[in-house]
Amino acid sequence: MYHALLTRRYLFRRVIPLLAMLSVALCVAMVIIVLSVMGGFLDMVRVSARQLIGDVAVSRPIIGFPYYEEMLSEITALPGVECAAPMIETYGLVKMPDGDVVSKAIFGIDTTSFSAVTTFSDALIWKPLSDDELKDVDDNDYRQPNVAFLDWDADYKRQMLARFHDDALNLGQPDAKEGAVLGVEINPYNQRLQLGQYSVMHQRYWMPVNDITITVIPITERGAVATAESRKLPVFNEFFVGRFDVDSNYVFVPFKVLQSMLKMGPAQVETGEFERDANGDYVRDEFGDPIPILAAGPGRCTKIIIKAAQGQSDDELKEEVEQVCLEVMARHPKEIRNVFVMTWEKQIERYLGAIKKETALVTTLFSIISTVSIFMVLAIFWTIVQQKTRDIGILRAVGASKFGVAWLFVRFGLALGILGAILGCALAYVIVWNINPIHTVVGEITGTYIWDPEVYYFSELPNEVNPTHAALIMCGGVVFAVLGSLIPGMRAAMIDPVTAIRYE
Repeated sequence: MYHALLTRRYLFRRVIPLLAMLSVALCVAMVIIVLSVMGGFLDMVRVSARQLIGDVAVSRPIIGFPYYEEMLSEITALPGVECAAPMIETYGLVKMPDGDVVSKAIFGIDTTSFSAVTTFSDALIWKPLSDDELKDVDDNDYRQPNVAFLDWDADYKRQMLARFHDDALNLGQPDAKEGAVLGVEINPYNQRLQLGQYSVMHQRYWMPVNDITITVIPITERGAVATAESRKLPVFNEFFVGRFDVDSNYVFVPFKVLQSMLKMGPAQVETGEFERDANGDYVRDEFGDPIPILAAGPGRCTKIIIKAAQGQSDDELKEEVEQVCLEVMARHPKEIRNVFVMTWEKQIERYLGAIKKETALVTTLFSIISTVSIFMVLAIFWTIVQQKTRDIGILRAVGASKFGVAWLFVRFGLALGILGAILGCALAYVIVWNINPIHTVVGEITGTYIWDPEVYYFSELPNEVNPTHAALIMCGGVVFAVLGSLIPGMRAAMIDPVTAIRYE
């Protein structure tokens, strides 16, 4: 009975116990914040990777592989596959409307299949917004009806935004116009607004009313370099996925356009046989050489990205896709020499592994630093024991056992640990949820922005707390507080009541 009474009596009577509680709170908050940012960054990498590259991919970089349509058809028929899309990846030069020439990653896609595997269609920026969506958009955004833009009125602007959006969604479709979709960070005149949307510093450089010229270098199946190909394309739209390396480097064009520019489309190839006349003799050209029989060869792509069906394991799907690839390769042993089948995690394994190690290292380091709360509680409770020697002696004199006295201080430490953990968790939640505004304000005041999207890929800091991690860290804070109270509790239990109150 006296344990609860004395714990309540001394918990808030003096400032010193509150300092112990504050040390626990700060340590708990520190570890939760660090783990939320680092762990959140890891989660963002995982999510964005799957959204951009699918669950499993079949690839052969640069040269590509033929009979991709046959392979795609059989992969799509697998029960564990929801959808799949072919694409071509290469690097090239992009001439911007202001005359600047930049090197970018260029992708040939069919938006219908590509959007089914990825979140491409949701990432398009320039589109008409509903009244509810406009409430969440910056007042200076070009999509706002009352914002003046070029010589367009509100109705015409909405029509044009709808056209730009539809053109981007039809990219790569038969009979659709040829154009390009750019990452929003590619245009140097795009300015990020307060709420995360983008505006253009000079309206004449708004990308959907401009053209770009892309230049790529074809590579033959034997690895030879062909003559560079250039094509001028109108810009249909821009996209924003929140990953700086993607938003600042990716250019999407129609699949058939890039396939043609890279000389990867169907072409006339020799069959190994020669033309013969009615008598069975070879038909020869003007130089006396037999004329080979030509046939339409298969086109090539560099990658097929695959989205797994609900509940399908990535590793199991990888094995099924590998089997399909082996069967197709067996039917065309001369044309398809090798392809690589990898899960999304395998494709970014090295990068993901580095982040995991950094997260574990930083979390361990801050957890070790947090052990300071043990010594803070120990020092404060030791002081309390010295100040309350007489009270402890009286308790022992009236019948309190040594265990009872020790439990009094351990219970006191437990109460401080629980309150400190709750306070620290609440503080961490507030900071993490508002970490981006805090980062912006601190950056504006000091002129230094710690989170650089060019380094950390994402435009915003992770701002979610994992409840499981938070609960474990809170338990750790409580354990540290209890550990810090054990030695003072044992010292109090060993006090001789006669010595403690002999002068009273």
